[in-house]
Amino acid sequence: IVLNFVDCQSRQDLTLEGYLRVADNQKLAAALGPWSSQQLIAVSPIVESAGLPTLAPTASDPRTSQLGKNSLTVADSDLGRVRALARQLILLGLRRAIVIRNDESVVGHSSSADFEQIFQALGGKIVEERSYLQETKVFDQALVDLDKVTADCIFLPEYRTGVVMNLTRHLRARGLQQRIASLASLHSEWPPRENAQELNGLMVCSFFYAQAPDPKIQDFVRRYQAFTGSPTPSHREAYSYDALKLMGRAIEEVGFRRQSLRDYFDSLGQSRPPYRGISGEFVPSRRQELRHPYLLEVRDGNLNLLAP
Repeated sequence: IVLNFVDCQSRQDLTLEGYLRVADNQKLAAALGPWSSQQLIAVSPIVESAGLPTLAPTASDPRTSQLGKNSLTVADSDLGRVRALARQLILLGLRRAIVIRNDESVVGHSSSADFEQIFQALGGKIVEERSYLQETKVFDQALVDLDKVTADCIFLPEYRTGVVMNLTRHLRARGLQQRIASLASLHSEWPPRENAQELNGLMVCSFFYAQAPDPKIQDFVRRYQAFTGSPTPSHREAYSYDALKLMGRAIEEVGFRRQSLRDYFDSLGQSRPPYRGISGEFVPSRRQELRHPYLLEVRDGNLNLLAP
């Protein structure tokens, strides 16, 4: 397998430019990427028109499962994480929620809508909604007078860990000590030890947990650490590893043609079993939600496993 790297710098214009450049090159049988749901949604018309099977490692917005046979993702949708967080809040007796979302984010809108529907169906109530913009660094305007709202918990449909930590610290500075459920992504240096108390009560949910006792996960973590020198892989590394391994298996089994690869990916979960990787079982061409979520909470600089 020869990999041709295109650096999009997480910019949508460069992602579109890159896909326009490579989509019609028939020497390229498939694509790995892009990273975000918004980018996959943006390039979908290009890859569907060119018939270029595109396997995104981490695109998790539910809409990405409906883009077409060439627009695929290794990630389960965020719906499973949102559902697990909503249920956990209700189990803890927390039934009055504030929702604070990124108003320019696809994930922010879809996940907040899913949370509100699930939370209310379980007997909860949304008592306040606030929003901020993508590049917001200081959240004072979005959070004004929130300390006067009677609420048990807060939901942040935001996956950027730095933004979640910053927003949580703003909330704590305003005296809001409620549990905060978020879609923040786990990585090896999180949560930070500095000012750890400010993040107490912050809950996250992940489909990949590097400390899980599964022997395959532990073997992968050891090999990852030995190869990279980094402490712990996140779901990004696990999903990316699974994406490349799946691509290699598909090429090995059906060859290096776009149509054959597209049919192979489409057959997973139907005529072929779901693919089982380091991150669990998944089907890239449709939502089957086969992975189970890990619920964790920050306490004194540590991540404590709540469930399963």
